[in-house]
Amino acid sequence: MRKDLLSRLNTRLCGFTHTSGLDPWTVRGRPRLSSSSALVALDRARLSFPGSSSSTAPLDLSIGPAGTGGHVLLGRNGTGKSLLSGALVHGEGWLAGGALHRHADWRARSVSQVSFESHEALVAEGGTVFHAVGHMSAAAKFLIVRFGLYRLLYRPVDAISTGEIRKLLLARALATRPELLLLDNPYDGLDAPSRAVVLDLLSTTLRGFGQLLVQGVDAAATARTQVLLVTHRPEEIVDEITTVHTIGGEGEGGAALTSSARAGRAAAELVDRAMLPPSGSGEGTGLAGPSAEEVRRLWRAAGGGGAAASARTPIALVEADGLRVHRDEARLLDLSWRVRRGEHWLVAGGNGAGKSTLSRLLAVADAAAHGAEGRLEVLGGSPSRAANGPPGGRLRALRDGVGWVSTERHLELSARLAGSSTRAAEVLGSFGAAAEGGAAAAARWLALPAPLLARPFCALSQGEQKLVLLGTALARAPALLVLDEPCQGLDPPSRRRVLDVVQRVCAAAEVALVFVTHHRDEVPPCVTHVLHLEGGAAKYAGERAEYEARS
Repeated sequence: MRKDLLSRLNTRLCGFTHTSGLDPWTVRGRPRLSSSSALVALDRARLSFPGSSSSTAPLDLSIGPAGTGGHVLLGRNGTGKSLLSGALVHGEGWLAGGALHRHADWRARSVSQVSFESHEALVAEGGTVFHAVGHMSAAAKFLIVRFGLYRLLYRPVDAISTGEIRKLLLARALATRPELLLLDNPYDGLDAPSRAVVLDLLSTTLRGFGQLLVQGVDAAATARTQVLLVTHRPEEIVDEITTVHTIGGEGEGGAALTSSARAGRAAAELVDRAMLPPSGSGEGTGLAGPSAEEVRRLWRAAGGGGAAASARTPIALVEADGLRVHRDEARLLDLSWRVRRGEHWLVAGGNGAGKSTLSRLLAVADAAAHGAEGRLEVLGGSPSRAANGPPGGRLRALRDGVGWVSTERHLELSARLAGSSTRAAEVLGSFGAAAEGGAAAAARWLALPAPLLARPFCALSQGEQKLVLLGTALARAPALLVLDEPCQGLDPPSRRRVLDVVQRVCAAAEVALVFVTHHRDEVPPCVTHVLHLEGGAAKYAGERAEYEARS
């Protein structure tokens, strides 16, 4: 029955047509705002997370209605971008002063958001992909097929990949035809073909979603949607974005927000200017990465470095023989694979290939509890400790000797500490730091300042939280470092620093690396081998040089 439904859905959606000549300023028979009126605006608004005593500097922002060109919000990690987009979604509860103005016809469905926050909410909601889509409108059906989600409709949300969840969020957000679409790092977790689809959809949305109609859709579906994009990557900024908002520098009480017309400027120029450190900050001085001796000292203190430790470390750090994970009729993983001492692996493949499933099985204590069958031995069958993690609730135990960073781990930690006063410093030091000074060393390597570490973890930006999570993995001085999309949510300076630290650690310490990314420019030079997954199975497993010669 399910196959018949999917077949009918696919057939119906192959007949979409292009339509033009529609009045973009009329929705459901009533006139929209004139192009000179603001769709939503902030007036000297001080923004604050609910329950927080701190707030931003006064911010002014005006977003015109659809048809006036899209908007992009740029700035470094921690400047308040996600706070600003959250205030536009949630309203006055996020204001500590000033005003938020919306047009008179604004209602709950006038705005949709794709973000780390909405990703977290979807995972918590659970259910199937079909349930998560909600109303199966013609636009929703079109987007489900366009994103290749129709084969996943009856799969539980917790059984699809990070990238597939992002595509689901995008489909659900666009299908409601909102007046304002807030896209906060929407490309995170997407493979290259999926990013190309989103770029095309973003351009089409800003030109007028009515230009892509499914047959039988009424005039209400032709409403245009305005877009506010939050990103750190120039390649994600489409030509149809014409207004640039930059948050950074110093204003009254904190970071200032400036707005200007794009005026034909290249996306790379816009991002580069937004990433400049505040004048007089002294940033860029005294921030060299860890020396080889610093790295070796930490690993020796943890028993993970030196000749004696090398002798104790098994030659094969990971041995997977007939490792299988299935969910209903779907094969998530079917793999035989080995990671030897001194090897550094890139795990490649498209969305849903099994990369994050593999990452999880390597890191968590009880692989069988996650549906794994077959043989998987990590670090010679190292024991695991159940009582690790920060105050405020236990997380899934990690294997001893493994450091793990992933969106899944980040979501789990964020959910456990939501509304908690647990400081970032407590999180950094609570995952079994290798030795005294391990957390401090990791903080120094990642340029995490004391004021940031003194703040509640839940009050940090997505990028700042990710850096803290990376710090916890490094502080363990692990024998196996599993980094699943470690650069998601990071601005360019932070990405460069993280990749530099990974390179230095792998060059100096007796550590194996499993690195997952969809971005070729993020692959560290230290990577020696590649595992390319397709449909949960190994399409290629071998040396990097041969893989790149084939590509």
